[in-house]
Amino acid sequence: MIDLYNDAEEDADLIEYDEELVALIQKAKVKHGSELINKKVSAIVKEVIELLTMEDKK
Repeated sequence: MIDLYNDAEEDADLIEYDEELVALIQKAKVKHGSELINKKVSAIVKEVIELLTMEDKK
């Protein structure tokens, strides 16, 4: 039943990265492992979004 739901939902990218950044991320994942790079990129994106949100509140 879950598979039917998952198949029915369209996946949408939250962030679209340019080709150059995608290539850098792929190289970093090969060198350092996907788990580490995913954590690091997520942490950076979170920080940027939090900073932008703080700027909006000023």
